[in-house]
Amino acid sequence: MYFPFFRGKQFELLAIKESASVIADAGFNPIIEPVRETFSGLHRTLQELVIQGASASVIVNPRHGDHRHDGEGLAGYLRENYEGNDGISPALLLTNAMTTETALSLVAQHDSRPLTLVHAGFTDGRGLANGLPTTNYTHVFLDSRNLLYRRPFRGGRRILVEDGFERKKNADYDLIDRFSDLHVTFEEQGADGYGDFLTIGDHYAEGVALPTLSRFT
Repeated sequence: MYFPFFRGKQFELLAIKESASVIADAGFNPIIEPVRETFSGLHRTLQELVIQGASASVIVNPRHGDHRHDGEGLAGYLRENYEGNDGISPALLLTNAMTTETALSLVAQHDSRPLTLVHAGFTDGRGLANGLPTTNYTHVFLDSRNLLYRRPFRGGRRILVEDGFERKKNADYDLIDRFSDLHVTFEEQGADGYGDFLTIGDHYAEGVALPTLSRFT
């Protein structure tokens, strides 16, 4: 299963919305980190995904953009609009700035919904795994190479995400550059799915750069 990672800028939300039927047919599950204060673009995108029967995970505690200091508005928005729809589910971003107690407290706030945990530098994997009330989570690992960290989460669904885009000057790109091989190796690495940041990479900037949707078309 494919889990493309998007930041919720206008052009990325538009790309998801326009590809909603393809996403649904292929069984993709976009992960969206909203970065804009207004919910209008996010709402239109999620509504189209629902209409097409697609699924998506929305990060309620983003580390970039307008909600990075307070994600309660996002959590409240999802509860109000998608509480009864398991296709649109919350996701938590777990970073190296979090304690295990903080992470478990955030998880407890969403114990009534399917929940995606996005591991983005969090270090106490064993402590977190031992403290989770169940094993029924989707674990998304943004560092696909850290096998030791992933081991305690064997009971849940595990997704590997790789940033395959290497930022260079235009003149330094070869005719063919490696992007990622996770689409053929994720099962060998003990995972249930894979993802990437498309061809715009994990680098966050306010400028406009359209994502490549070759996986969708």
